[in-house]
Amino acid sequence: MISRAGRVVEATSPEDFISKLTDLTAGQEKYWRKTMYRGHASTAWSLTPAAFRTTGLDTLKKIWTNYHVRLPKENSPFEHIDMLELNAVALFYSQADRQGLPLPPLSAKLHMALAQNPAHMNKAHVIENTDWPQIDLWPVFALAQHYGIPTRLLDWSADPFVAAYFAAVGALAENGADDFCVWTLSETVLARLEPCFDHEWNKIRIRKKEASKIGVYAVDTPRYANPNLYAQKGRFTLVVRPNGKEEVEPKPLDLHLIELFQNLRHHKIVSEGAPELMEFIDKEKSPLFAVVAKKKFAGDILGLLRQMDYSHTRIFPGYEGCAKEVLDWK
Repeated sequence: MISRAGRVVEATSPEDFISKLTDLTAGQEKYWRKTMYRGHASTAWSLTPAAFRTTGLDTLKKIWTNYHVRLPKENSPFEHIDMLELNAVALFYSQADRQGLPLPPLSAKLHMALAQNPAHMNKAHVIENTDWPQIDLWPVFALAQHYGIPTRLLDWSADPFVAAYFAAVGALAENGADDFCVWTLSETVLARLEPCFDHEWNKIRIRKKEASKIGVYAVDTPRYANPNLYAQKGRFTLVVRPNGKEEVEPKPLDLHLIELFQNLRHHKIVSEGAPELMEFIDKEKSPLFAVVAKKKFAGDILGLLRQMDYSHTRIFPGYEGCAKEVLDWK
């Protein structure tokens, strides 16, 4: 829910909404030099990746049953999420490989594991005793995610007006929503927190105790052969759990970040690069805030974005954008 964000800023007009997307971080390059944005058609939506939503999990289970006899017995809904997610991504990868489509480079071992018949795939060949998902698979997950496969990645954009476009277009189509928003996340802070995470175990090194069992990363992925990702300046966030064993609780990104900051405030940080962030960590709930607008502003906001050349044809280059522009022209 929107109330969990570090800060919530209300826009008073369409022009104020557009202005606040950039003005709120102006002059604060120390912590907001690189920023990511995500548009939500309703403030009731949470920052939960597709694989951890009920609809996404149902899709992953349906994909599994199409290629396997039955689902393994489970004690909780997300007990086998790794296996279900990997199965779907591997199917996407193998289908693309058979079509000769460009794919992110992988080691021969990972390529063979993903490209074979998923019914015979040995999960142990891919899910090793390491962080899950392991870093070599991030570009493949990102590519699959961008084309509709539910994964634990969460889509963002490096362009605030791309996020505003998706939020406003969605708000006009969303029934029952009174407000919509654009989330703003400091990639600068995430990058400077990264030394706090042990890349082998992904534990925060704080007095040799685990202050957190997760790492939160900004993920950039190759844009070749993916014109939409390029046009939308696509980015992703990923919550990584340690050692491929314990589940990350399927909760929204903002709660992960708030808990992370609480832990960093509570313990003395000894990791290199983190002490200089203590001023920010002491002041903010998380490196995240939301700019909120009334649904009645959505049409005028799209009009302002169009004046800035943010239209369907820019967001969706190619025939898809042309068709959207014709169908939605007002």
